[in-house]
Amino acid sequence: MKTLPPTCTGPSISLSQFARAFSAADDPSFADWPLPPGRLILTHSARVAIALACNAWNLGPGDEALAPAYNCGCEVDALLAAGLHVQFYRVDRHAQPDWDDCRRRVTGRTSLILVTHTFGRPLGLNDLGTWCRANGLRLLEDCAHALFSSHAHPPEAGRPRWEPVGGLGDAAVFSLPKTLPIPDGGILVFRSGAHISPPNVGELRRADVATVWREALPLLKNHLVQRSTVFRACYRLLRKSRQDHRTARPDDFSDMPASYYFDPALHRRRMSAVSARLATACQPTQIVERRRSNYYRLLSQILRTGDVRPLFDDLPDGTCPLVLPLLVEHRDELCRALRRHGVDAVPWWAGYHPAFAWDEFPEAAFLKDHVLALSVHQQLCPADIDAIAAVLHEVQGSLSAPKGPRKQSAVPAQAPDQ
Repeated sequence: MKTLPPTCTGPSISLSQFARAFSAADDPSFADWPLPPGRLILTHSARVAIALACNAWNLGPGDEALAPAYNCGCEVDALLAAGLHVQFYRVDRHAQPDWDDCRRRVTGRTSLILVTHTFGRPLGLNDLGTWCRANGLRLLEDCAHALFSSHAHPPEAGRPRWEPVGGLGDAAVFSLPKTLPIPDGGILVFRSGAHISPPNVGELRRADVATVWREALPLLKNHLVQRSTVFRACYRLLRKSRQDHRTARPDDFSDMPASYYFDPALHRRRMSAVSARLATACQPTQIVERRRSNYYRLLSQILRTGDVRPLFDDLPDGTCPLVLPLLVEHRDELCRALRRHGVDAVPWWAGYHPAFAWDEFPEAAFLKDHVLALSVHQQLCPADIDAIAAVLHEVQGSLSAPKGPRKQSAVPAQAPDQ
Protein backbone atom coordinates (compact mmCIF):
# COMPACT_ATOMS: atom_id res chain seq x y z
CA MET A 1 0.00 0.00 0.00
CA LYS A 2 1.28 3.44 -0.91
CA THR A 3 2.44 5.56 2.04
CA LEU A 4 0.57 8.83 2.19
CA PRO A 5 2.40 12.12 2.67
CA PRO A 6 1.98 13.43 6.23
CA THR A 7 -0.14 16.35 4.98
CA CYS A 8 -3.01 14.08 3.88
CA THR A 9 -5.17 14.90 6.87
CA GLY A 10 -7.94 17.36 7.43
CA PRO A 11 -7.13 21.08 7.69
CA SER A 12 -4.82 22.11 10.51
CA ILE A 13 -3.46 25.03 12.50
CA SER A 14 -0.36 25.16 14.65
CA LEU A 15 -0.43 25.90 18.35
CA SER A 16 1.57 29.08 17.72
CA GLN A 17 -0.97 30.29 15.11
CA PHE A 18 -3.82 29.61 17.48
CA ALA A 19 -2.05 31.25 20.43
CA ARG A 20 -1.23 34.40 18.42
CA ALA A 21 -4.83 34.75 17.26
CA PHE A 22 -6.07 34.02 20.77
CA SER A 23 -3.96 36.72 22.37
CA ALA A 24 -4.25 39.40 19.63
CA ALA A 25 -6.12 42.58 20.45
CA ASP A 26 -7.19 43.70 16.97
CA ASP A 27 -10.83 43.83 15.90
CA PRO A 28 -11.12 41.81 12.65
CA SER A 29 -13.48 42.92 9.90
CA PHE A 30 -15.29 40.90 7.23
CA ALA A 31 -16.00 44.00 5.12
CA ASP A 32 -13.74 42.83 2.29
CA TRP A 33 -15.03 39.26 2.19
CA PRO A 34 -17.01 38.01 -0.84
CA LEU A 35 -20.36 37.82 0.94
CA PRO A 36 -23.80 38.89 -0.28
CA PRO A 37 -24.70 42.47 0.63
CA GLY A 38 -26.85 42.94 3.68
CA ARG A 39 -26.89 42.98 7.43
CA LEU A 40 -24.13 40.65 8.66
CA ILE A 41 -24.21 38.90 12.05
CA LEU A 42 -21.38 36.71 13.33
CA THR A 43 -22.58 33.57 15.11
CA HIS A 44 -20.98 30.57 16.76
CA SER A 45 -22.12 28.23 13.97
CA ALA A 46 -24.41 27.97 10.97
CA ARG A 47 -27.03 26.09 12.97
CA VAL A 48 -27.06 28.91 15.54
CA ALA A 49 -27.52 31.32 12.60
CA ILE A 50 -30.52 29.30 11.36
CA ALA A 51 -32.20 29.42 14.76
CA LEU A 52 -31.38 33.12 15.08
CA ALA A 53 -32.97 33.90 11.70
CA CYS A 54 -36.16 32.15 12.83
CA ASN A 55 -36.13 34.16 16.07
CA ALA A 56 -35.58 37.41 14.16
CA TRP A 57 -38.58 36.65 11.94
CA ASN A 58 -40.71 35.71 14.97
CA LEU A 59 -41.17 32.17 13.64
CA GLY A 60 -41.97 29.42 16.11
CA PRO A 61 -44.76 27.09 17.19
CA GLY A 62 -47.55 27.15 14.63
CA ASP A 63 -45.17 27.92 11.77
CA GLU A 64 -43.97 25.33 9.27
CA ALA A 65 -40.68 25.13 7.37
CA LEU A 66 -39.93 23.11 4.24
CA ALA A 67 -36.42 21.63 4.08
CA PRO A 68 -34.64 19.36 1.56
CA ALA A 69 -34.99 15.64 2.30
CA TYR A 70 -31.27 15.15 1.64
CA ASN A 71 -29.83 16.92 4.65
CA CYS A 72 -27.24 16.66 7.38
CA GLY A 73 -29.79 16.73 10.19
CA CYS A 74 -28.19 19.60 12.10
CA GLU A 75 -29.97 22.24 10.02
CA VAL A 76 -33.40 20.70 10.54
CA ASP A 77 -32.66 20.23 14.24
CA ALA A 78 -31.96 23.97 14.44
CA LEU A 79 -35.39 24.62 12.91
CA LEU A 80 -36.97 22.24 15.40
CA ALA A 81 -35.11 23.95 18.26
CA ALA A 82 -36.66 27.25 17.13
CA GLY A 83 -40.09 25.64 17.55
CA LEU A 84 -41.01 25.17 13.89
CA HIS A 85 -42.76 22.18 12.40
CA VAL A 86 -40.58 20.81 9.59
CA GLN A 87 -41.61 18.97 6.44
CA PHE A 88 -39.29 17.68 3.71
CA TYR A 89 -39.42 18.16 -0.03
CA ARG A 90 -37.95 15.73 -2.56
CA VAL A 91 -34.30 15.64 -3.62
CA ASP A 92 -33.41 13.25 -6.46
CA ARG A 93 -30.51 10.78 -6.66
CA HIS A 94 -28.36 13.43 -8.31
CA ALA A 95 -28.77 15.63 -5.20
CA GLN A 96 -30.97 18.06 -7.13
CA PRO A 97 -33.99 19.59 -5.36
CA ASP A 98 -37.40 19.03 -6.89
CA TRP A 99 -38.83 22.56 -6.87
CA ASP A 100 -42.22 21.42 -8.17
CA ASP A 101 -42.53 19.06 -5.21
CA CYS A 102 -41.41 21.85 -2.90
CA ARG A 103 -44.16 24.17 -4.15
CA ARG A 104 -46.79 21.43 -3.91
CA ARG A 105 -46.01 20.92 -0.22
CA VAL A 106 -46.65 24.53 0.76
CA THR A 107 -49.68 24.85 3.06
CA GLY A 108 -51.35 27.66 4.94
CA ARG A 109 -48.94 27.01 7.82
CA THR A 110 -45.79 27.26 5.70
CA SER A 111 -43.70 30.33 6.55
CA LEU A 112 -40.17 29.36 5.53
CA ILE A 113 -38.40 27.41 2.79
CA LEU A 114 -34.84 26.28 3.45
CA VAL A 115 -32.60 25.55 0.44
CA THR A 116 -29.10 24.07 0.62
CA HIS A 117 -26.21 24.73 -1.75
CA THR A 118 -24.92 21.19 -1.26
CA PHE A 119 -21.19 20.54 -1.74
CA GLY A 120 -20.71 24.23 -2.55
CA ARG A 121 -22.56 23.99 -5.88
CA PRO A 122 -24.81 27.06 -6.36
CA LEU A 123 -28.49 26.41 -6.97
CA GLY A 124 -30.48 28.46 -9.45
CA LEU A 125 -32.92 30.29 -7.18
CA ASN A 126 -34.13 33.28 -9.19
CA ASP A 127 -37.53 31.74 -9.98
CA LEU A 128 -37.98 30.27 -6.49
CA GLY A 129 -37.04 33.57 -4.85
CA THR A 130 -39.57 35.45 -6.95
CA TRP A 131 -42.24 32.86 -6.19
CA CYS A 132 -41.54 33.00 -2.44
CA ARG A 133 -41.80 36.78 -2.38
CA ALA A 134 -45.04 36.68 -4.33
CA ASN A 135 -46.49 34.20 -1.81
CA GLY A 136 -45.23 35.86 1.37
CA LEU A 137 -42.74 33.09 2.22
CA ARG A 138 -39.29 33.59 3.64
CA LEU A 139 -36.46 31.94 1.72
CA LEU A 140 -33.42 30.95 3.78
CA GLU A 141 -30.27 29.89 1.91
CA ASP A 142 -28.08 27.35 3.68
CA CYS A 143 -24.61 28.20 2.35
CA ALA A 144 -22.72 26.14 4.93
CA HIS A 145 -20.98 24.27 2.10
CA ALA A 146 -20.70 27.28 -0.20
CA LEU A 147 -18.42 29.79 1.48
CA PHE A 148 -16.67 31.68 -1.37
CA SER A 149 -18.87 30.11 -4.08
CA SER A 150 -20.42 32.48 -6.61
CA HIS A 151 -23.05 32.34 -9.32
CA ALA A 152 -23.64 34.22 -12.55
CA HIS A 153 -26.42 36.72 -12.97
CA PRO A 154 -27.78 37.83 -16.36
CA PRO A 155 -25.01 39.27 -18.53
CA GLU A 156 -24.16 42.94 -18.48
CA ALA A 157 -22.35 44.31 -21.56
CA GLY A 158 -22.18 40.75 -22.89
CA ARG A 159 -20.41 39.32 -19.82
CA PRO A 160 -21.94 37.42 -16.87
CA ARG A 161 -22.05 39.27 -13.57
CA TRP A 162 -20.68 37.08 -10.77
CA GLU A 163 -22.00 37.52 -7.26
CA PRO A 164 -21.46 35.60 -4.00
CA VAL A 165 -23.90 32.80 -3.26
CA GLY A 166 -26.53 33.69 -0.68
CA GLY A 167 -28.02 36.90 -2.02
CA LEU A 168 -31.24 35.59 -3.59
CA GLY A 169 -33.12 34.65 -0.43
CA ASP A 170 -34.24 36.77 2.49
CA ALA A 171 -31.24 35.56 4.47
CA ALA A 172 -28.27 33.23 4.14
CA VAL A 173 -26.17 31.28 6.64
CA PHE A 174 -22.53 30.26 6.26
CA SER A 175 -20.32 27.83 8.19
CA LEU A 176 -16.68 28.91 8.28
CA PRO A 177 -15.02 25.80 9.84
CA LYS A 178 -16.23 23.62 6.95
CA THR A 179 -13.91 25.56 4.62
CA LEU A 180 -11.34 27.20 6.89
CA PRO A 181 -9.07 25.79 9.62
CA ILE A 182 -10.76 27.63 12.49
CA PRO A 183 -12.50 26.31 15.63
CA ASP A 184 -15.94 27.87 15.23
CA GLY A 185 -17.85 30.48 13.28
CA GLY A 186 -21.04 31.08 11.40
CA ILE A 187 -22.33 34.07 9.49
CA LEU A 188 -25.94 35.17 9.11
CA VAL A 189 -26.67 37.70 6.36
CA PHE A 190 -30.07 39.36 5.99
CA ARG A 191 -30.40 40.39 2.36
CA SER A 192 -30.38 44.07 1.49
CA GLY A 193 -33.80 45.15 0.31
CA ALA A 194 -35.50 41.96 1.50
CA HIS A 195 -39.26 42.21 1.76
CA ILE A 196 -39.00 41.35 5.45
CA SER A 197 -37.04 43.68 7.75
CA PRO A 198 -35.78 41.63 10.69
CA PRO A 199 -36.08 43.14 14.14
CA ASN A 200 -33.09 43.56 16.40
CA VAL A 201 -31.71 40.10 17.07
CA GLY A 202 -30.36 41.15 20.44
CA GLU A 203 -26.93 40.86 21.97
CA LEU A 204 -24.95 37.70 21.27
CA ARG A 205 -22.45 36.38 23.79
CA ARG A 206 -19.08 34.77 23.11
CA ALA A 207 -18.79 31.04 23.60
CA ASP A 208 -16.71 30.15 26.66
CA VAL A 209 -12.97 29.61 26.30
CA ALA A 210 -13.24 25.87 27.04
CA THR A 211 -15.65 25.39 24.12
CA VAL A 212 -13.31 27.20 21.72
CA TRP A 213 -10.30 25.18 22.83
CA ARG A 214 -12.26 21.93 22.55
CA GLU A 215 -13.29 22.78 19.00
CA ALA A 216 -9.69 23.69 18.13
CA LEU A 217 -8.29 20.33 19.25
CA PRO A 218 -8.92 18.46 15.93
CA LEU A 219 -7.08 21.23 14.03
CA LEU A 220 -4.15 21.15 16.45
CA LYS A 221 -4.09 17.34 16.32
CA ASN A 222 -3.89 17.41 12.51
CA HIS A 223 -0.89 19.73 12.74
CA LEU A 224 0.89 17.29 15.09
CA VAL A 225 0.08 14.41 12.74
CA GLN A 226 1.70 16.34 9.89
CA ARG A 227 4.80 17.43 11.81
CA SER A 228 5.64 14.56 14.19
CA THR A 229 6.52 11.11 12.87
CA VAL A 230 6.11 9.56 16.32
CA PHE A 231 2.76 11.22 16.94
CA ARG A 232 1.58 10.24 13.46
CA ALA A 233 2.49 6.59 14.00
CA CYS A 234 0.84 6.44 17.42
CA TYR A 235 -2.27 8.19 16.16
CA ARG A 236 -2.69 5.85 13.19
CA LEU A 237 -2.24 2.79 15.40
CA LEU A 238 -4.84 4.10 17.84
CA ARG A 239 -7.29 4.94 15.07
CA LYS A 240 -6.80 1.55 13.40
CA SER A 241 -7.41 -0.22 16.71
CA ARG A 242 -10.63 1.69 17.26
CA GLN A 243 -11.90 1.13 13.73
CA ASP A 244 -11.11 -2.56 13.69
CA HIS A 245 -13.41 -3.06 16.68
CA ARG A 246 -16.33 -1.11 15.29
CA THR A 247 -19.38 -2.97 14.13
CA ALA A 248 -20.96 -2.24 10.80
CA ARG A 249 -23.89 0.18 10.83
CA PRO A 250 -27.17 -1.69 10.41
CA ASP A 251 -28.98 -1.15 7.14
CA ASP A 252 -31.82 0.93 8.57
CA PHE A 253 -32.64 4.52 9.50
CA SER A 254 -30.13 4.64 12.33
CA ASP A 255 -29.72 7.82 14.37
CA MET A 256 -27.44 10.61 13.21
CA PRO A 257 -24.29 11.43 15.26
CA ALA A 258 -24.87 13.16 18.58
CA SER A 259 -22.78 16.14 17.44
CA TYR A 260 -25.41 16.96 14.78
CA TYR A 261 -28.03 17.93 17.35
CA PHE A 262 -28.61 21.56 18.28
CA ASP A 263 -26.88 22.53 21.54
CA PRO A 264 -29.11 24.98 23.46
CA ALA A 265 -26.06 26.11 25.45
CA LEU A 266 -24.65 27.68 22.27
CA HIS A 267 -27.85 29.45 21.23
CA ARG A 268 -27.37 33.20 20.77
CA ARG A 269 -23.61 32.77 20.89
CA ARG A 270 -21.34 34.64 18.50
CA MET A 271 -18.14 33.75 16.73
CA SER A 272 -15.05 33.62 18.92
CA ALA A 273 -12.47 36.38 18.47
CA VAL A 274 -9.77 33.82 17.69
CA SER A 275 -11.81 32.35 14.82
CA ALA A 276 -12.64 35.80 13.45
CA ARG A 277 -8.95 36.73 13.40
CA LEU A 278 -7.89 33.46 11.78
CA ALA A 279 -10.68 33.72 9.19
CA THR A 280 -10.02 37.29 8.11
CA ALA A 281 -6.33 36.49 7.62
CA CYS A 282 -7.16 33.98 4.86
CA GLN A 283 -7.06 34.67 1.12
CA PRO A 284 -10.45 33.69 -0.40
CA THR A 285 -9.30 33.88 -4.03
CA GLN A 286 -6.35 31.57 -3.39
CA ILE A 287 -8.55 29.15 -1.44
CA VAL A 288 -11.05 28.88 -4.30
CA GLU A 289 -8.27 28.33 -6.86
CA ARG A 290 -6.57 25.61 -4.81
CA ARG A 291 -9.80 23.78 -3.99
CA ARG A 292 -10.91 23.82 -7.61
CA SER A 293 -7.49 22.64 -8.77
CA ASN A 294 -7.48 19.80 -6.22
CA TYR A 295 -11.02 18.82 -7.20
CA TYR A 296 -10.20 18.67 -10.92
CA ARG A 297 -6.99 16.73 -10.31
CA LEU A 298 -8.67 14.13 -8.11
CA LEU A 299 -11.74 13.88 -10.35
CA SER A 300 -9.65 13.27 -13.47
CA GLN A 301 -7.79 10.39 -11.82
CA ILE A 302 -11.00 8.83 -10.49
CA LEU A 303 -12.66 9.05 -13.91
CA ARG A 304 -9.57 7.57 -15.57
CA THR A 305 -9.37 4.49 -13.32
CA GLY A 306 -13.13 3.94 -13.12
CA ASP A 307 -12.88 2.42 -9.64
CA VAL A 308 -15.79 4.41 -8.25
CA ARG A 309 -18.32 6.82 -9.66
CA PRO A 310 -18.32 10.50 -8.70
CA LEU A 311 -21.69 11.93 -7.75
CA PHE A 312 -20.94 14.73 -10.24
CA ASP A 313 -18.67 14.59 -13.28
CA ASP A 314 -18.30 18.36 -13.55
CA LEU A 315 -17.53 21.42 -11.44
CA PRO A 316 -19.68 24.45 -12.32
CA ASP A 317 -17.99 27.80 -12.79
CA GLY A 318 -17.94 29.79 -9.58
CA THR A 319 -18.12 26.75 -7.30
CA CYS A 320 -15.73 26.57 -4.37
CA PRO A 321 -16.01 22.80 -3.76
CA LEU A 322 -16.32 21.63 -0.19
CA VAL A 323 -15.40 17.99 -0.92
CA LEU A 324 -15.42 15.56 -3.84
CA PRO A 325 -18.46 13.28 -3.33
CA LEU A 326 -18.43 9.70 -4.60
CA LEU A 327 -21.36 7.35 -5.03
CA VAL A 328 -20.17 3.92 -3.88
CA GLU A 329 -21.44 0.52 -2.88
CA HIS A 330 -20.45 -0.64 0.62
CA ARG A 331 -19.74 2.99 1.50
CA ASP A 332 -19.00 2.49 5.19
CA GLU A 333 -16.62 -0.40 4.54
CA LEU A 334 -14.70 1.61 1.94
CA CYS A 335 -14.61 4.63 4.21
CA ARG A 336 -13.12 2.64 7.10
CA ALA A 337 -10.52 1.10 4.80
CA LEU A 338 -9.48 4.47 3.41
CA ARG A 339 -9.18 6.01 6.86
CA ARG A 340 -7.03 3.11 8.04
CA HIS A 341 -4.58 4.11 5.30
CA GLY A 342 -4.61 7.79 6.16
CA VAL A 343 -7.17 9.13 3.68
CA ASP A 344 -9.55 11.68 5.17
CA ALA A 345 -12.76 10.01 3.94
CA VAL A 346 -16.20 10.81 5.36
CA PRO A 347 -19.45 8.79 5.12
CA TRP A 348 -21.34 11.90 4.12
CA TRP A 349 -24.40 12.74 6.20
CA ALA A 350 -24.66 9.20 7.50
CA GLY A 351 -27.49 8.68 9.95
CA TYR A 352 -31.04 9.96 10.11
CA HIS A 353 -32.84 12.46 12.29
CA PRO A 354 -35.32 10.33 14.26
CA ALA A 355 -38.07 12.98 14.19
CA PHE A 356 -38.89 12.27 10.54
CA ALA A 357 -40.38 9.43 8.49
CA TRP A 358 -37.78 8.60 5.84
CA ASP A 359 -39.68 5.96 3.90
CA GLU A 360 -41.27 8.69 1.79
CA PHE A 361 -37.87 9.84 0.52
CA PRO A 362 -35.96 6.80 -0.80
CA GLU A 363 -33.74 8.89 -3.06
CA ALA A 364 -32.47 10.99 -0.15
CA ALA A 365 -31.95 7.80 1.88
CA PHE A 366 -29.99 6.32 -1.03
CA LEU A 367 -27.63 9.29 -1.00
CA LYS A 368 -27.24 9.20 2.78
CA ASP A 369 -26.24 5.53 2.57
CA HIS A 370 -23.96 5.70 -0.50
CA VAL A 371 -22.15 9.07 -0.65
CA LEU A 372 -18.54 9.15 0.49
CA ALA A 373 -16.64 12.45 0.54
CA LEU A 374 -12.93 12.97 -0.13
CA SER A 375 -11.04 16.08 0.95
CA VAL A 376 -9.90 18.67 -1.57
CA HIS A 377 -9.11 21.38 0.96
CA GLN A 378 -6.62 24.15 0.29
CA GLN A 379 -3.82 22.72 2.44
CA LEU A 380 -3.49 19.69 0.15
CA CYS A 381 -0.86 19.90 -2.60
CA PRO A 382 -0.82 18.00 -5.94
CA ALA A 383 1.32 15.21 -4.44
CA ASP A 384 -1.27 14.73 -1.69
CA ILE A 385 -4.07 14.48 -4.24
CA ASP A 386 -2.12 11.92 -6.27
CA ALA A 387 -1.49 9.86 -3.13
CA ILE A 388 -5.18 9.93 -2.20
CA ALA A 389 -6.13 8.76 -5.70
CA ALA A 390 -3.54 5.96 -5.56
CA VAL A 391 -4.76 4.70 -2.18
CA LEU A 392 -8.38 4.85 -3.35
CA HIS A 393 -7.44 2.76 -6.40
CA GLU A 394 -5.65 0.14 -4.30
CA VAL A 395 -8.25 -0.05 -1.55
CA GLN A 396 -11.18 -0.23 -3.96
CA GLY A 397 -9.34 -2.92 -5.91
CA SER A 398 -8.88 -5.03 -2.79
CA LEU A 399 -12.52 -4.60 -1.75
CA SER A 400 -13.73 -5.49 -5.26
CA ALA A 401 -11.68 -8.69 -5.48
CA PRO A 402 -13.92 -11.78 -5.81
CA LYS A 403 -14.82 -13.25 -2.41
CA GLY A 404 -17.49 -15.70 -3.38
CA PRO A 405 -20.97 -14.99 -4.69
CA ARG A 406 -21.63 -11.27 -5.08
CA LYS A 407 -24.95 -9.54 -4.58
CA GLN A 408 -26.24 -7.26 -7.26
CA SER A 409 -24.76 -3.79 -6.85
CA ALA A 410 -26.83 -1.23 -4.97
CA VAL A 411 -25.26 1.50 -7.10
CA PRO A 412 -26.27 1.11 -10.76
CA ALA A 413 -24.04 2.40 -13.55
CA GLN A 414 -26.53 5.22 -13.99
CA ALA A 415 -28.60 5.96 -10.90
CA PRO A 416 -32.06 6.77 -12.27
CA ASP A 417 -34.45 8.95 -10.36
CA GLN A 418 -37.13 7.01 -8.54
